[in-house]
Amino acid sequence: MAEDKQCSGWSQEEAQLAASIFSLAQQRESERLVGVVKERVSEVNELNHLWQLHDFLSARRYDIEGRSELDFDTVLFTFADFVKSQLLVLDELNGLAPQKISKISAMVSYLPD
Repeated sequence: MAEDKQCSGWSQEEAQLAASIFSLAQQRESERLVGVVKERVSEVNELNHLWQLHDFLSARRYDIEGRSELDFDTVLFTFADFVKSQLLVLDELNGLAPQKISKISAMVSYLPD
């Protein structure tokens, strides 16, 4: 598992916190997706809508599976994406090194909407 892979610059405490933060964001993402799907399913009233839902789910699956493992080489980018997507707020990163939080904060402003 990626959690076992420690990269330089991550203390054991930070790595454990990062894993918890990552899990929290994943849980929120799952809950958000389920809510969106429930809403969209209620609007399906023709076959074309069903295929659009399928396409939406396929795209979301690709996104979610692309960041399904905690990778300490890319976790700052992942956290920035979670913040940009409003799955995390910067305050939830407290406990990580201030330099890491600063990098994440800076990346958020450069990520596309």
